[in-house]
Amino acid sequence: MSSTLALDLLKLVLVTSAAKSMISKPIVLCLVIFVVESLIGFLANMFIMVVNGLDVANGQLLSPTDLLLTSLALSRFCFQGILMVTHVMYFFPNVTIRIGTFRSFQVLWMFFNISSLWLATWLCVFYCARIANFSHPLFVYVKVHISQWVPRLLLVSVLLSLACSLSLTTNLDNLTKNNEIFANNTPPLFIGQTFYYPWLIIYISSSAVPFALFWLAATLLLKSLRRHAWQMQRSNAPALQGPMLTAHHSAIKFIRNFFFFYSSYFVALILQVYTTENGASLTCLYNNVVAAYPSLHSVILIISNAKLKQAGARLLHQARGSLKTPTLTLETVSV
Repeated sequence: MSSTLALDLLKLVLVTSAAKSMISKPIVLCLVIFVVESLIGFLANMFIMVVNGLDVANGQLLSPTDLLLTSLALSRFCFQGILMVTHVMYFFPNVTIRIGTFRSFQVLWMFFNISSLWLATWLCVFYCARIANFSHPLFVYVKVHISQWVPRLLLVSVLLSLACSLSLTTNLDNLTKNNEIFANNTPPLFIGQTFYYPWLIIYISSSAVPFALFWLAATLLLKSLRRHAWQMQRSNAPALQGPMLTAHHSAIKFIRNFFFFYSSYFVALILQVYTTENGASLTCLYNNVVAAYPSLHSVILIISNAKLKQAGARLLHQARGSLKTPTLTLETVSV
């Protein structure tokens, strides 16, 4: 259903815009890439939710890792739906947007965006606490209690995202007083500094803390993994060579990818605001970067999680009639 909707939206945009000669070839290419990224994200996040949802339906309790992954997948799935709609609205300047509709989409966009950032941050913190090894008393305390904190961290993510979304309504109330913005059928992404600069302040102030916390956790985890991998390379023990060392290198690559996608997403959203009024090409480019993070990173999460990877292998086995031997995942690593 999601793939059909995405294709219909792409067809509608291309047909309408082509008829009005409003879209250049680079923008069409960006649109195609955006739709492909969205389809990948919809399928990947839906897969995570279905696999863990079936476990819950069968009476199994989700582990802290699965609970974080499922919550993150749900948030990203909703965010990509909102992102798809707002992206399509960008190319319909002659469509009158109701103030209430515009307000709802912006508030939902902010809520699921901030919640996804917080959930991804908690996931990185969880991996850092469980995998890394430091002797600092505070780190040891977090390492012991992190699994018990996961439900509370999820609640904190929702509350912080809700507070951020509600703070956005004040700025939207000020915007809706200028009804000429909507009376002139101005596209939502071209309403100018009146809205987007205050929006940028709200976004940066709300996302700076999870972004900094993510950087700290990712840096500590990479430092611990590299140190232990270096110790294993210097050791002559056969048990510490081969698969174990390969697993550590795979974990380092996973965290690097996580770090890259998260940082690119954060920066692209900020740059998108400054290019909104300067043309559609750069806006489409940054939209593609924004859409790539919740899509491609979710695929990486599936590959790096033993249960999800086995479920995907079984699905491929049913489709292709062959089952590949699973490889080492992030969960096999311990420092």
